[in-house]
Amino acid sequence: MALQLGVASNFPSGFNNVTIRGVPITQSHPGQVFWVSNSAQPSITGQLTGSDGNPGTFNAPFASLQYAISRTAPMRGDIIFIKPGHNEYVTTATLNVPGATAVSTSTTQYSNGVAVVGLGTGAMRPTFTFGAAAAAFVMGSTPATVTASVSTAGVMTVTVLTSGTILTGMQVFGTSILPGTYVEQQLSGATVGGVGTYQLSVNPPSAVGSGTLVCANGCDCSFSNLLFVANFADVASVFKMTAAGYVRNLTIERCEFKDQSSVLNFMSIVTAAGTTANNMDGLAFNQNKIASLGTTAATTAIKFTTAQDNVQINDNFGNWAVLDNTAAMLATGANSVTNFEFGRNRLNKPNVNSTTGSFISTSATAWTGHAYDNYLWQLDNSAGIWIDTGTKLAFSQNFSPITGAADKSGLVNPAAV
Repeated sequence: MALQLGVASNFPSGFNNVTIRGVPITQSHPGQVFWVSNSAQPSITGQLTGSDGNPGTFNAPFASLQYAISRTAPMRGDIIFIKPGHNEYVTTATLNVPGATAVSTSTTQYSNGVAVVGLGTGAMRPTFTFGAAAAAFVMGSTPATVTASVSTAGVMTVTVLTSGTILTGMQVFGTSILPGTYVEQQLSGATVGGVGTYQLSVNPPSAVGSGTLVCANGCDCSFSNLLFVANFADVASVFKMTAAGYVRNLTIERCEFKDQSSVLNFMSIVTAAGTTANNMDGLAFNQNKIASLGTTAATTAIKFTTAQDNVQINDNFGNWAVLDNTAAMLATGANSVTNFEFGRNRLNKPNVNSTTGSFISTSATAWTGHAYDNYLWQLDNSAGIWIDTGTKLAFSQNFSPITGAADKSGLVNPAAV
């Protein structure tokens, strides 16, 4: 391990400007580092068993992800490392297994800009077993809708229009606001929260005149190298956004999602709820593995209920049970996704009927983006549709069968012209 010459680093408290063989480590997450482990594996002399009463260091880790999240600060770029062998059971019931920690119905992620990184491979990866239909990683809090004016660059006077709470570190969204703007501190006014008028400093300074804005939590977070296991019938979703929330730039990468059986199953991995457009812009779902055995209607990995922008679904491998007329990877209803990237996915769902797309279903016709280099296997011998026609996406080198014949390779689909 080395430091870049002439550049300061906050290691071991963080990883900014730290390289291994010249490769930067987590350079976009330079904040506080927390460790989590409840593994029963033998530890090195001097290391403590995981406990939420510990300071969360490598030698004295926290015992639960939820507690580690509660110790993060928004927009600081904090990292939570979860050690190999960690195991949590997410459930409302008293169900518990040896070596697992019973936690509440939902693990709630509020902080902006937090990275959760699992360590280990195979069965030693940090594992979260879902034991209730409503168990979920809940992303985002109810945002505050405000009218705002800026008379001095970086100083925003806001009038809260809803009962949502404004907190330091919340991101601010609006057509007149620079991307990445967040609440830095309260300057004047009553206690922040509830309906009222406050003066806040924002960063970066915005030169907006006035407008209606939204302040939200749970953005710019990432989850890497974790194993999620369904141990209950029809678990609704692994990552679920609050109905009124904004969860922008969520990254899920190198994770595995695994059903135990056809009746111990996930119905969804990511669900964007609510009626507000663009509330999950920037979703990146890359390099994940899905083993879906469920046969319940509407079993689809990612579900959008509104239009979204800048969505990536790349380099994933997935196998699904037969479930006709249900999209395996993405369902958007009548909503378009713009700046959409769908590439290098290897997906298998042996449907024999696909009146809508076997892998992406939508009735919208204003999509933009590119679907390329995908291998999508199905057994529909009539339409052979892996994505609904009319989206206006660009297509290059996507292969999917159209004959319904087993043990055969697919051809370019949609057809080359």
